[in-house]
Amino acid sequence: TLIKWIGYDQPKPSSQVLFNYNNETKLADVSWKASTAGVHGGYVDKNSLTYDIVRMPDNVLVAESISALSFSETLNDEQMRSVYYQVISRNGGKSSDAAVSNRVVVGKALTPPYKTTFDTAADFDIFTVVNANQDDSTWMYHGRHQTARIKNNPIGGDADDWLITPPLSMQKDKTYTLTYVCYGNR
Repeated sequence: TLIKWIGYDQPKPSSQVLFNYNNETKLADVSWKASTAGVHGGYVDKNSLTYDIVRMPDNVLVAESISALSFSETLNDEQMRSVYYQVISRNGGKSSDAAVSNRVVVGKALTPPYKTTFDTAADFDIFTVVNANQDDSTWMYHGRHQTARIKNNPIGGDADDWLITPPLSMQKDKTYTLTYVCYGNR
């Protein structure tokens, strides 16, 4: 028995979705690689693919049915937040799953005093996570406990991971105190 998908297929998600942000110009640039195949091995009209672009986390459709492999917009965010984009490929009326870009923190630097208790993932998302040793153990948001935490490395080794505060607007010749509440176990 031969089973073959006939007609337009649901495209596979785009790849290499990259979001760059220029703090000076406030320009957000998103680029991606085109979908090249169908989920079921069926027909994908590569010359007629279009893309919908959704800005997250506010879930705003910022471009619809564009054929270009890039999109730009100006973000005039006053409040600091973490932004990312979703790219949805369209092929003959069928839509791919969303391909997701990297996250970028936009908006003005925070002015002290600043306090977070990590009540939501959005509180965590404005921090920068560096996984310097590229292992599977790094900083993450833990929703149930409303904390930022680092997962223990089950094979041991050094934890070369960093959680960097969001940008803070500080004045010269002024003293600031940073306080952290930390706990751990072995």
